[in-house]
Amino acid sequence: MEQLPKIKLNSLHDILTEPDFTILGHGTGGNNIEAVKSIFDIGLRASHTSIFYTTIGLDVDDSLQQFRNKLDNWQHLDSQNIILIKLPNEYFNIYGDMLDLGCERTGAFVNEKIDENSNVTYYLDSKFIIGSYNRDTKMVTMNPNYEKVLSKETIEQLRNKLKCTLQKVKEKNKKLEEQFSNMVGDNQIMVNNSFSNDTSVDINTTFDDFDDIEWDDGYNDTQDIRR
Repeated sequence: MEQLPKIKLNSLHDILTEPDFTILGHGTGGNNIEAVKSIFDIGLRASHTSIFYTTIGLDVDDSLQQFRNKLDNWQHLDSQNIILIKLPNEYFNIYGDMLDLGCERTGAFVNEKIDENSNVTYYLDSKFIIGSYNRDTKMVTMNPNYEKVLSKETIEQLRNKLKCTLQKVKEKNKKLEEQFSNMVGDNQIMVNNSFSNDTSVDINTTFDDFDDIEWDDGYNDTQDIRR
């Protein structure tokens, strides 16, 4: 990590305050330098299949004072190093799961890794990771893979991945609608059958008809069962 450039947080002002981008933070736990190296190399793993689960959205004020204070007092696992992430808003899938399960909202920004058991793990692409802020030195170690200006290739990838993510969510929602429709249909059949099979039930019975019923549970004629 020593060979990577380190700069002051204020030097990132224009990057952090650029409009139409979302800034996220991820605490690596203690002074875990190896975790920072791994994240720079292969990206940030989406815990519980959600980027939102493993990051915190950060408001960036123009002076960076409140932003710096948030980083210096990071509560999660007493993290000394905080990963700084920058994502272009136009490639979020607003139709995806609100908790981002299955990376439905952030699918354009992640890479999938599938193991031998067909389990999918999502990793936020390293090119969207600015670097790692150290709360003790107040310096940011820059990620060599970070793209300050998105390349044409990256923009094309974002568009294609967003399209695939939208399609995946559309197909999922269609299946859910079909399952719900089938469930409602089955329940309606059960209700209809229950009425058609039970000849003792008259759905036109009114409250006045209850006055003629003889009760066997202790009520006498002078009691009002409708109170």
